[in-house]
Parts: sequence; C-alpha cells; structure tokens
Amino acid sequence: MKVFDCITYFNEPMLFEVRLNILDKYVDEFIVAEANFTHSGYRKKINFNKDLYPKFKNRIKHLIIDNEPNNIVSTEKNENENFNKSIYRLNAAKRIEFQRNALSKAFKGVNQDDWIIYSDSDEIPNLENINFSQNKSKIILFKQNLYYYKLNLAYPKLDWYGSKSCKKKYLKNISWLRNIKTKKYHYFRFDTLLSNTKYINLKIIENGGWHFTNLKTPEELYRKYLNDEMHSEFESKKMNIEEIKKKISKKYVNYNHFADSKSSIEQKYDNQFTLEKVNLESRGMTSSIISQVLKKNKLNAIKSKILLPTLYNSYSRRYFISADSNFRITIDQDQIFRSTNHNLSNSYKFKSDALIMEIKYHRSQDHLIDGLTQHFPFRVSKNSKYVNGIKMIYRFQKCW
Repeated sequence: MKVFDCITYFNEPMLFEVRLNILDKYVDEFIVAEANFTHSGYRKKINFNKDLYPKFKNRIKHLIIDNEPNNIVSTEKNENENFNKSIYRLNAAKRIEFQRNALSKAFKGVNQDDWIIYSDSDEIPNLENINFSQNKSKIILFKQNLYYYKLNLAYPKLDWYGSKSCKKKYLKNISWLRNIKTKKYHYFRFDTLLSNTKYINLKIIENGGWHFTNLKTPEELYRKYLNDEMHSEFESKKMNIEEIKKKISKKYVNYNHFADSKSSIEQKYDNQFTLEKVNLESRGMTSSIISQVLKKNKLNAIKSKILLPTLYNSYSRRYFISADSNFRITIDQDQIFRSTNHNLSNSYKFKSDALIMEIKYHRSQDHLIDGLTQHFPFRVSKNSKYVNGIKMIYRFQKCW
C-alpha cells in the first residue's frame, strides 16, 4: 500500500517545500497538476520546477495541462453584464474542475488499495493522526485550520475541510472527492444510498492540517484576485494594492467563510473578520520545519530564480560629474514601463513624460548637499521608477 499526495498548482514554491517536508515520512509520491491558463482563462507560463527540490525530485510527478475544457461558454456576443459575470464564474469553475480531474492521468500503475489524497496547493494535511494501513473508513476528511496572509494569522472559529482522501478503488474522480459533504451521516439516512456527496462510512481527522491562503505580497494578491473565479466581485469593489495593504496591516478579511451557498454576494464580501495571531506549534506544526524552509528559500530565491520580475522598465540616461568629482548627476527621461503579465507585456507600453534628475555622492559630502540643491529651480523629493511603473500598470487592471 502506498500514499499519493495530489495537488493543483499555480505558483507557490515556498509553501510546496513546506508541504514536502511535513509529509515526507508519510507520502510515497507527490503528484502536481499545473495548467498553462488561469481560472479566468488567461494564458500563463508554467511555474513549477521540481529541480528546486532535489531531495524529493524522484518522488514528484509534474503534469502540465495545456488545453482548456471543451465546454467553456463564450460571452463575446452578450452585452448583459450580470449574465457575463455568472458565465465568468461558471467558466472558472469548469477550468478548476478540469485541472483537478486531470490528476487521474498520473494514476496509471497506482494499485486499487493505494490511498489518494487531494488538496489545493495551499492546503496541507496533518498525517500524524492517521494510519492508512489500518483505516477501515471509505473516505477520510481532514479538519483544518485556516490562515490568511501570514503563517500565524488564523481565521477564528472556522473548521476548513480541504484535504480529502480515499482508496484508488473508490475514487470516481478528484472533483467527486473534493465535493464530498463534510459530515458523517447516520445509518438511517437512506438518501446516502443515492447520493454522490453524502456518506456514512467516513472518518474525520481532528487537527487535520493547515490551509494557508493568500500567503502572497499585495501585488501578487492583486493579480490573483483579478484572475480567480470571483474576479468580477473583486473588480466591482474597486480594490487596489493600497487597500490590500491596509487589510493585511489591520489583520482583517472581507470574505465571510461562514456564509452558505444561498447567501448573496454582499453577504459574502461586505464583512470585516479580524484575524487572530496564533502559535503554529500549538496547532501541530513544528517551527523547525517552517524556519528551515524559510531560511533555505531566502538563499534559493536568488540561486533558483524564485524571485521573479514584476516590472519591465527602460529609459534613456545622461551623466554629469562635478569638477572635483565629488558629485554626479544623472538625468533620466523617455521612461517606458511594461508588465510582466503575459497578456499585457507584448501589447501595452506605458510611457511617462517625467524627467528625473538624481544626485549621487559619498556620505562624507552630506554636509554640502543642502547648499548645492538650493541652486536648483525645483523641489527635491524622493522618487521610485518601480513604484511609478507599478501604479501606471495597475490603473489598467481590466486589461489583465
């Protein structure tokens, strides 16, 4: 009997390494499915690279999904905005389901009594409390804690059932496993005989793991929100990077995870839930694993190029130097910014008419700088080409 850990992947290299180290002694093989399109249908590059994890490389199988599902509904000829929003969500759900079910392509050679675990990439099951070889239940659900923005910010009083597992012989498809009701039904419930989501022979694992959602920078979150299945709601709120930064700083989220499927969009999104700072060790995760991975990733971010560009910036520059060589001046103009987003970078150039003059000198000359700048006919201020470029690009958020 073997255990296979299966996920769908977008771009979470550090969290995937945390996953590998936590599940190392329990899992025989890790299966990763990655699509070259986002939930919104935009093309994306393939991000996963198992060479980043040499210790686990021979136990990782990477599937690339390079085609969309055939049942995507077109919105080109429909001008009804509300109808199109519904279709966008429907199409996103189809893409998510398609990517999940593609994992079955890696199940050739998997024995009928082997266990399949499915999680989204930010959900990590805790396997310390389950012995698969002795388990008699048909289905296993992992009751997990939910964390936002950082590893130690928990969404209060919420049980998250993300990771789920069953034997290969019971598996209909991954979407079926994902959609199983998070409740063990009594034997007298005859509706379970006809249901694909309600089960009696089911085991719930307490302290079953961790769901680390939105462990990204504000800029990364902005791009994620614009590309996920609820991007139309995000756009309607006119959310920007600064608003996202405020939410993280104040430790709150807008989404109501307690709302049911019948709740309105307003009931789901017009909320403020304050996150709680917690100790991960008290919730079953050793700090040594986290610290080792974080320390390693600070180094590997450069070595393995996990640090990726967020902006392309070009400009022309003129150089000047003082007679005593103590001061240098550069003048930059004709600035052009391009997004690293695949859908924008080849089509849109954002030009700035600003002219930027910078003074460069050794700190030993600091006492002279005030007298020097008094001769300039303009105010001295701080300026960042990167910030200017990011602001210009994100004003065009509907292009993403």
